[in-house]
Amino acid sequence: MRATDAVDSGSVHGLDIGAPLSIRYAAATPRMVRIAGGTRTFRARNARGMLEQMAIVSGMLGVMLAFWAVMQRRKGSRRWG
Repeated sequence: MRATDAVDSGSVHGLDIGAPLSIRYAAATPRMVRIAGGTRTFRARNARGMLEQMAIVSGMLGVMLAFWAVMQRRKGSRRWG
């Protein structure tokens, strides 16, 4: 039998290509195989990482826009002052 499952790295001891594993599946859906004992928290961790990166990039853009606005204000005050 061949099947695919996604689990967290290091959550299944001895996981290697061709290694025998314990699996679980429902008789009604034999194609939906899960590796026994494997954890699946990677999706939440990946989403949290993306949100952190988006927050950092947004903060950097905010700082750049604030700097640009200050420079424009200074440039304008010199021109008319």
